[in-house]
Amino acid sequence: PELRSLSKSEGRRASLVKVRGKYFMGPLDGGYNRVSFRGKRALHLPVSRSTIWSWVPAFAKTGSNPVRVRTQDGSSEERAFRVKKPWWKFW
Repeated sequence: PELRSLSKSEGRRASLVKVRGKYFMGPLDGGYNRVSFRGKRALHLPVSRSTIWSWVPAFAKTGSNPVRVRTQDGSSEERAFRVKKPWWKFW
């Protein structure tokens, strides 16, 4: 798989991110995709062979959390993503 871009470069936990690329497994292809943020698997929804919607894991740590897509054919390079501190944590 080839990861080209993310819909945003930073977001909060449990936010939705659109992952764009090439050679992903589509919904009816019979293969699998795994989206991970800093090695932690994320809930995701493949829309096509070039688009996956993914939720930032609720247990992701604040700071840098690179995104990677893995299929049965291999793994993509990482893309930078930053998890922001929740608005209610002010200390």
